[in-house]
Amino acid sequence: MKNLKTIFLSIFALLFLFCTNLFSQVTQPNGLTIWALGQQNVSIQWGTNGVSGNVELLLYRASDVVATISSSTPNDGSHTWNVPTSLTVGPNYRVRQRYLSISHGGNYGDYFRIDNAAATPPTVSTSAASGIGTNEATLKGTVNPNGATTTIYF
Repeated sequence: MKNLKTIFLSIFALLFLFCTNLFSQVTQPNGLTIWALGQQNVSIQWGTNGVSGNVELLLYRASDVVATISSSTPNDGSHTWNVPTSLTVGPNYRVRQRYLSISHGGNYGDYFRIDNAAATPPTVSTSAASGIGTNEATLKGTVNPNGATTTIYF
């Protein structure tokens, strides 16, 4: 009976080590990450654990898949992606990496958030003042608000 227990524990330990080695961790994005809608070339990184072949990368919001980042990309630990503008702003996003060469393995990353794209700041162009007198001057310039709320003072 003692030998059977020892064999069982040994098999359990080997299976545990084998299975935990197949669960890599998505390291980027992490819990401090904020992606913006429409952001280009965001970095996704994960541990490869020496598994050859390709992985699938999925974007989840809570427990729902909201986008396929890549249906098949090399398991080299890194991928870039353009964040769609069609996603919903908010928290509870995470990336899942899954090995395609084996029926199990892979893991989720930390939760992070997606926000609205930062507005392009207004652009201002001015020229030198002219007609400068004691109580008056002519000022010329242009302002392009680029969609942002803009106030101009003289």
